[in-house]
Amino acid sequence: MIQPGEMITEVHAPTVGVAATGAYVKLARRHGDYAVASVAVQIDWSKDGRIGRAGIGLGGVSGTPVKAVAAEAFLQGQANDRSVLERARELVMQTVDPISDFRGSAEYRTAMAGELFARAFEAALLRSQGAPVVTGYL
Repeated sequence: MIQPGEMITEVHAPTVGVAATGAYVKLARRHGDYAVASVAVQIDWSKDGRIGRAGIGLGGVSGTPVKAVAAEAFLQGQANDRSVLERARELVMQTVDPISDFRGSAEYRTAMAGELFARAFEAALLRSQGAPVVTGYL
């Protein structure tokens, strides 16, 4: 966290591999509304089809956008397997700390974070196989 009087002098963004694919999915009451929940996923696929590196960002499910660091670390080096995806989904849901408001309860937002992660991951996987996938608003 930046303290008063401090200034950012450098930002480092990791390079993305040529086999990387990603997806963004947002759930909102109406197009253009603030997100009930949103998930961005980027997967850097290894040559053998395993997950080389994963990036997972979440919005609308905490006071500020958050990264699902535990899920990212868990996915690294894993094969694309249903049980792996389910465990990563659980870790994503454990990352969030949502509020309840008129857009949705905390429980609903937690469940939607997991569902949107699964959909974004699946879209990234399909894109890695050359399939055209449309994502965005739900």
